[in-house]
Amino acid sequence: MEISSSIRLAICLLAQGKSGQADEVYETLAAKEPDSPEIFLEMANYWKLREAPEKAETYFLRAVRSAPGN
Repeated sequence: MEISSSIRLAICLLAQGKSGQADEVYETLAAKEPDSPEIFLEMANYWKLREAPEKAETYFLRAVRSAPGN
């Protein structure tokens, strides 16, 4: 499954109240692409939607560190 499809799946799962399954989708993505600023940014947005600002900040910082010039 490509990244954008996985992200859409996770957001749909979250909207259905299946946050545990959505977490698993993101964990799988992160394991497949451990240095991807795109995934870190998406994960930050996901945690922001989950109202977990500390986790969101962690992933925003990881996105910046993995692609400092962007």
